[in-house]
Amino acid sequence: MAQALTAHEAVPHVVEAPTASAAQVVAPSARSARAVYEEIIGEAALKWDMPPERHLATEAFGLDDVVGALQKKLSWLAARSDLDAWAIALIFRDVAVYLDVARPVREEVLDCVLQAVPDSGEVVLVSHSLGTVVALDLATRLSPGVSAVRLATAGSPLGLDSVYSRLLVGGPKRPDVVADWSNVWCPNDAVAIGCPLADDWADRLADLAVINAGGRAHSSVEYLSHTEAARPIGSHLAH
Repeated sequence: MAQALTAHEAVPHVVEAPTASAAQVVAPSARSARAVYEEIIGEAALKWDMPPERHLATEAFGLDDVVGALQKKLSWLAARSDLDAWAIALIFRDVAVYLDVARPVREEVLDCVLQAVPDSGEVVLVSHSLGTVVALDLATRLSPGVSAVRLATAGSPLGLDSVYSRLLVGGPKRPDVVADWSNVWCPNDAVAIGCPLADDWADRLADLAVINAGGRAHSSVEYLSHTEAARPIGSHLAH
């Protein structure tokens, strides 16, 4: 019997005033993490076709820079998606802090999660949002007794080069222990802007696009409520 583990997140008119402080308030305090945060948001805005004249560069990445250029990118993403700028900033902030090599957050998270992971047999790993990034790193740290990982990802930022280049595997490379991988994403989810993942990852990966309910584009419950998304997980658990 497989064992399961869940790891837990026309050109539109951009209205910046209601969310003018999101970038400033949410930005990581550590300079190294802020640099990752800026890179992730900048890449996401480019992937969603932000015009070059609006995609202004930041230099020192102080708070004044965040309020200006970075806020424009967040506002652009919010205008194109079903998430507001605050939600996008919070999620990408957490991803950046996790990936920041100058801080021990990643090791602390992995050590904590590994305590709950079986050390033998097959593991069904269901992950969402930042959890999908943790899941790929986790796959490189499992006990040799784990024979296979059946991976499910939802609302994942793993299609962004600024994210997957910082993984422990060093890029879009599926760890050998991951026997199969299903990924579900919503076109209105700004966090999943790099999806479908198969465009970069390709190997043994099945992508599924779904339409989540309004205001719930990034909801893990909403993602897994789709029968097509839940079926692969259930089939592995039934074995």
